[in-house]
Amino acid sequence: MRVNIQQPALPNYRHALFKQLSKQVDIDLCVYYSSVDHTLPNVVTNDYKSKYYPIHRFHIFKKYYFLWHSPQWFCSSKVVSDVVILSWDLHYLSLLPSILRARFNRIPVILWGHGFSKNDNWFKSNIRRWVSKLSSSIILYDYHTAEAYIKLGFNNSRIFVAPNSIDQSVISMSKKYWGQCESKLQSFQKENKIDTEATIVYIGRVYFENRLDTLIRALSRMKCNFPSIKLIVIGAGDIEIAKLKSLSERIGVSENILWAGAIYNEQDIAKWMLSSTIFCYPENIGLSIMHAFGYGLPVIASDNIKSHNPEIHSLKPNINGLLYENNSLDSLVSTLTKVLSDKIHCKVLSKNALETVEQEFNINQMVFGFKQAIDYPYFKKNEQ
Repeated sequence: MRVNIQQPALPNYRHALFKQLSKQVDIDLCVYYSSVDHTLPNVVTNDYKSKYYPIHRFHIFKKYYFLWHSPQWFCSSKVVSDVVILSWDLHYLSLLPSILRARFNRIPVILWGHGFSKNDNWFKSNIRRWVSKLSSSIILYDYHTAEAYIKLGFNNSRIFVAPNSIDQSVISMSKKYWGQCESKLQSFQKENKIDTEATIVYIGRVYFENRLDTLIRALSRMKCNFPSIKLIVIGAGDIEIAKLKSLSERIGVSENILWAGAIYNEQDIAKWMLSSTIFCYPENIGLSIMHAFGYGLPVIASDNIKSHNPEIHSLKPNINGLLYENNSLDSLVSTLTKVLSDKIHCKVLSKNALETVEQEFNINQMVFGFKQAIDYPYFKKNEQ
């Protein structure tokens, strides 16, 4: 079965999914990708077939943009595909004609995406649902969104969930390495003046939308009760980082922040994560939550669920993390203080965080969701 997947990029965190999919005995996989963000570099591997095709971007009135990615069109042909999986993004002008072409050629076409937009309105949400009904099936990241689509009348037999996940085996190996180099890790912590019982970590691209400024302001309020408190920031974003550094100097917490920069080697990331107590990502959280859970770190985020990505639904308040009241600095300070002060509660949250990715949100579950979504329309077509 020739399965072709079109994606806007080929980031490192997707390799485990595509590698395991390519190992399925009945799947001949190829990923067609482009490059959309310099802070999210493509990483090509020989573990599965992949081909680069540039995305063409068209701007309208400077404010609006549309995309054309040729693999969406040519993969919707019997000559190329038995099943095609396309990025479910309405910015693609190539999406609708490609779906119609696949339907004409009787090729199962699957849409993969969030199923919603943070800036949704009546028009966009209805267009998205209409386009989705032209597909053979859809793949969503979480069960919460899947239930919402079912309530809207979408055929539940055509909805599949592939919980968005990362490769936890690499994290496990990195934890094992540092477990065997304990003195080296302690030297690193001493060198950076890290108190492992009062350290908050953030990992992800540094954008304004993620509201790290709120976390930095919370830090200034917590210094009195936690003199050794530290915030570790791992991620790229030069423009926003410059603004945040300026803010930290103005409010007197520059010495409490460690700017680690962008790190892509898991073993190097691990020494920072293993030196931390909790993970905080104020708004717009995504796959980083799985990274935190992999290290057994309780996650703190805003209760403005709409500001986040689908992965927020893996956070279970008072089980593997906590939500603070949106736009309330007092609530964020109180929530962080609560976890840092109660070591027993913190350990329980930590244990549950690790179990979340071991049992529910992992690559095996994600591959299972994809395999179901691929098999359903393919075998249904062949039965007809």
